[in-house]
Amino acid sequence: MKKYCTLFCLILFTTLTFSQENNFNITLTVKGMENQIGILAFYFGDKRFVKDTLNFDAKGVAVLKGKKNIAEGVYLVAFPSMRYSSFDLIIKETSFSISTDTFNFIKNVTVKNSVENKQMFEDMNYMMPLGLENDSLQKKLKGLNKKDSAYKKIAGDIEAISKKIVAHRKEITKKYPATFYSKLLTMMLDIEIPEGPKNPNGSLVDTFYSFHYTQKHYFDNIDFADSGYIRTPVFQSKLLKYFDNYTFPQPDSIIKSIDMVIAKSRANKDMFQFCLNELFMKYAKSEIMGHDAIYVYLSDKYYLSGEAWWATEKSLTELRDRVEAVKPTLIGKIAPNFIVQDSSGKMQVFHDYVSKVNIPF
Repeated sequence: MKKYCTLFCLILFTTLTFSQENNFNITLTVKGMENQIGILAFYFGDKRFVKDTLNFDAKGVAVLKGKKNIAEGVYLVAFPSMRYSSFDLIIKETSFSISTDTFNFIKNVTVKNSVENKQMFEDMNYMMPLGLENDSLQKKLKGLNKKDSAYKKIAGDIEAISKKIVAHRKEITKKYPATFYSKLLTMMLDIEIPEGPKNPNGSLVDTFYSFHYTQKHYFDNIDFADSGYIRTPVFQSKLLKYFDNYTFPQPDSIIKSIDMVIAKSRANKDMFQFCLNELFMKYAKSEIMGHDAIYVYLSDKYYLSGEAWWATEKSLTELRDRVEAVKPTLIGKIAPNFIVQDSSGKMQVFHDYVSKVNIPF
């Protein structure tokens, strides 16, 4: 299936869409970056793309001002002179300022006129010590026997940290209910599963109730009308996890899940483009037997039908040729006809024997 990826890249990167221009006035002050260059980049799935160059003056100040097509999402400011060390910021509000220094971007930050970034840095500063503690505990856990009391103690401490993080993030989303960052935190939290229906003896009616409930409600906390998700480092993994963990690994089930997700993504054209491209890429790269049927299905229903408005005519022509070549080789299809010479020198036609032989699968 890897042979399909070159064509896919031609389709994917024809367009990276942005919203209409807005009038921005964003001031970034970074002590230690006087007369230096910075880079403003945005996340796009698991990749990062440069959006603009930041020129820090003699006071360490850089300004993004005027009409710009900067779409909502999580961005990062990176510094080439510091081996591309960086810090994140959210661009949704159009006029705000952030001040920090190169000693500790997160700890020493000051935010003005941005609820989004105030919330994000508040969360980051809470998370940093817990993250360090968790990393230390995870290292201690390695090499220990799961039956040892020491292992159980450390595992319990790690679980306690996880509960702290969940409790904190629920609290912070209540404090800032209308922010984009709250949407991201809510998306990252696991679905809360209610108690399932039980039999008279107390056993679950559905022994896989938790799995089925999560499968059904997995996307409940995602607003597909908000394209800001695609410019974050977390949405892509959330999307693909559904297909890896909550979809039965057979083409029919996968196709059903794809159609469900694409239907949701139609709420926003950028979300539609992103979700369709990500799922197409996933199954175009797949080396699992039978997944070429998913590739063909996606090509026919969404790309060759004209719904992929960003694809060029040239790329679609190439895709159409490849799909037509693959279709006869799909599982369950009759293989292409061929003629061979038998041991007596007589020419034999493969399709002459297809109806005569019942091959069990």
